[in-house]
Amino acid sequence: MAVGIADVHKSIQSAWSAHGIDWEFKKYWVEADRTEYETIHDQVATPTQPFPYCVYELATLLVESRDSGHDVTEKHQTLNIPCDFKVYAKKTGNQSPKVVAAALAEVLLGKFGGHPTVKPVQLVLDNGNVLLMQYQSEMSIREGDDEYSWMISYSIKVDVPVKVG
Repeated sequence: MAVGIADVHKSIQSAWSAHGIDWEFKKYWVEADRTEYETIHDQVATPTQPFPYCVYELATLLVESRDSGHDVTEKHQTLNIPCDFKVYAKKTGNQSPKVVAAALAEVLLGKFGGHPTVKPVQLVLDNGNVLLMQYQSEMSIREGDDEYSWMISYSIKVDVPVKVG
């Protein structure tokens, strides 16, 4: 895993906790599950995971450019990293799974970008900078009679240092 990808994973996890996204999912859960399970998972959730939850995936990064800094041993790479968040929901109380998934997708759009009235949070990297987290698309999917998912796709452009020599 490249430093750029590792930093983006860490930054997403940090933003998830720091900006209250975790609670938006856990408020649908029974009290006992709130301390035992996570609400966000990298690529796949555990089989016993309570609903709703989110799975995200960072696809293969694309190096868009390379350049040198002030020092001949300092180089920078601009990376484009496709990222998908997928919210999974089941019927909760009198709310349909589609309504729950849509409400949580709106939370993600407000935090990571794509919401029409909310400015997104800035992801922070240990090494480098997030230049842009750009909303690409979203899609709702009926997974079964009582399950729905909502996928939101982003493109994350980062500038990361690379030492050479």
